[in-house]
Order: sequence, then structure tokens, then C-alpha cells
Amino acid sequence: MPSETIPVEGEVHLKEDAAPIILNRHPWIYRHHIARTNPANLQEGQTVRVFNAKGMPIALAHYTPSSTLALRILTWKPFTHLDLSFWTQRLRTAWNLRQTLQIGPGTPTTGFRLAHAEADHLPGLIIDVYEDLAIALCYTAGMWQARNLLFQALRTACSFIQAACFLWVPTNQTEYFGPERPSPYPFKEHGITFLADWKEGQKSGFFLDQRTNRLRIAQVPAHRLLDLFAYSAPFSITYLKHNPHAHALAIDSSAHALDLARETAKINGVADRLTCLRARAFDFLHQTTEQFDLIICDPPAFAKHEQHRARALRAYTTLNRLCLQRLKTSTTQNHTAFLATFSCSEVIRPEDFRRMLFHAVHTCGKVTGTIPHAQILERLHAAPDHPEHVFHPEGAYLKGFLLAIHHL
Repeated sequence: MPSETIPVEGEVHLKEDAAPIILNRHPWIYRHHIARTNPANLQEGQTVRVFNAKGMPIALAHYTPSSTLALRILTWKPFTHLDLSFWTQRLRTAWNLRQTLQIGPGTPTTGFRLAHAEADHLPGLIIDVYEDLAIALCYTAGMWQARNLLFQALRTACSFIQAACFLWVPTNQTEYFGPERPSPYPFKEHGITFLADWKEGQKSGFFLDQRTNRLRIAQVPAHRLLDLFAYSAPFSITYLKHNPHAHALAIDSSAHALDLARETAKINGVADRLTCLRARAFDFLHQTTEQFDLIICDPPAFAKHEQHRARALRAYTTLNRLCLQRLKTSTTQNHTAFLATFSCSEVIRPEDFRRMLFHAVHTCGKVTGTIPHAQILERLHAAPDHPEHVFHPEGAYLKGFLLAIHHL
């Protein structure tokens, strides 16, 4: 493929039932909406011109025939040249937005999401930035095949980015551009030093979406904090930095993640107040008798497909019921405990998660004999550098609640 542009290599013609998708400018088109392709043997990741049922060209898209989600719309202007200027403009627009959020070089937060896939008109592409290093997660073959052009566009749109690692997520294949950077790689979040383990860690090496929630939860009064599914414990470390008399227990099943947590805690001078325990969260909650003033529960996605939604909701209910049982509350003392609970499962809708909390509180009362008084203080979302596209509600994957728990 020439490095200067990405060629359009075929056509995809849609059925009449795709008309509502086109009208609503939804960036996804599923395989069952496709009438035919030309040529018939279009390959994974090729860029195609999309035609409506009347034969009118309407868009350019990356084609993924192996997936039910066959087309991801790159632009609704079907004769656009997908050259360096196109990709640079997309990334420059994304970077301009992030600058309005007071994040990036020269600010207290140098780890942030630069490109959030469909929400930034870059479907199938996530770019997280740590200082001068970009980690690009390509979820489609089309974005992976565009990596050379994308790195040129990154360097043009964001001159502070010196290096980038591109990962084709389905295959774990990687390609690195620019001067070598170590892993873990230090960066700042609200002035606190964290480590992005971009080679061995999860996702891009850190969970940037919880940045604003970490700062919000640090304002909750607590002496003893339980951090479940902690990874490298950024919730705990942020809390300890803001609350010098607090202590935290971080639970994770990964020894490597907890080693990273200990190293980060040492860097930030809170290692004496952070205890790391390798355990499965469900097992720990079943076995411990300890009580906590604040519990943070941020599990991985329990369901990635609609057919697993009901099972996932049962698991969330059990998990949150166990958390409620471990909160330090009293019927005789005026003590309020707090639960910050999250789901990053796209198929779990906010109303599902709200209903799950009802069942968790109710079943907690059945088990303990006393139904706790649970108040929703805030609904929590991803940080604003993870925007939601109005035409793409599926992008709103992270939802959470901050609850106050006590007995009347």
C-alpha cells in the first residue's frame, strides 16, 4: 500500500433495510444489511465505497467480512481522499478537544486518551498517550494496515509525540515507531506519578477512563479502603495521596499488576499505607470478616455479547451484595460507609445496572436480616477524553454509581 494514501479497493451495496442506519448516521453497518460486494471476494481490512439500495454512493468504510459488524464508516463523504491530510485533520481535531480539557504536555495530567474510536471519527482505533509515547490499539484490520500513515499523521498533528506502538488487538501483533521507550513508562495524572505498562499490562498499559472518578472518590471520607480488581491500584494511590491518614487494601489476581502497584506506591510515598493481596475478588469477599469504610469495585467486563447479559447481571448482583456486607455500618452509631461500583460491559445498560443495585441491596437484607439504607449520590462515567458520539450510544460503555450506605 502506498504510504501517501489509502486506496478504495471495492464497493459494498446495502439493502433497503439499512436506510435507518444511513439516516441516523450510525457508524456501524452489520453484515445482514449488505446486498452484495464488488468484487465478491473483498478482503479483511480493505477500504470500500458504500452505496445505498438505490445505488448512490454514501460513504467510505473499512470492511471486515469475518465479523457481523462488517462496515465501520470512516467518512460520509464517499469521494474523500484518505491521505495524510485526512488522518492528520482527524487527529488534530481530537487533540484540539483534549487541550480544552486542560490535559496533555505542560499540565498535571500527561496520560490521556487522544482518540476514542467512533466518538472521534476514527472507528476501530484507540490512541492513549503517556507523555511523548502513543499506544494505538487497532481493533480492525483496516486501521492496522493504515499504521504507517497514522504514525505520520500523529507526528504532524501532535508534535510532542515522539514514539508510538501500534497493536492489532485481535492478533496481538505489534509494530513500534520512533525512539525506544521503557515499559513501564511514567506519566502524571492530577500531579500523581503512575506507570503505564504498555508491554505487559492490560489494554494500553493503564485504565485512563477512570481518571475523573479517581479524583471524585478521593473526596469521600474513609479510614479503611478496599480496592477490588485493583490492577496497579490507581484508585488506592490517588485516595492515599489525598487522605494522609487513610489505609488501603488492594486486591487483584495478577501478581504482576500488584508488583506495579507496590512500585507506584513507593514512587508516591504511600507504600506504608497500601497493602496488596493477590486473590480473586469473589473468594476474598466470601472469606474475609474485615469491614471497610469505602469499597471500590471495578471489575472487568462480565459480558461482551448480548447472550451473556443475564448471566453477567447475576454476577454483578452477587458481587455487589458481597461488597455491601463488608461495609462498616452500624444500627447504633451514626456511621456512613460508601460503595463505588462500576461496569464496563457495553451490553449492560445503565438502567440494567441501576436495577441490579436494587436486587443487590434487597438480597443483602435477606442474608443479613437488615436491609441497608442505600442512597445514590452520583452516577459515574468515563473521563471526558472518552467522549460519547450522539449517533453511537454503544460507545457509552462505562457506568458506575457512588452510594452512601448506612442503617437507620
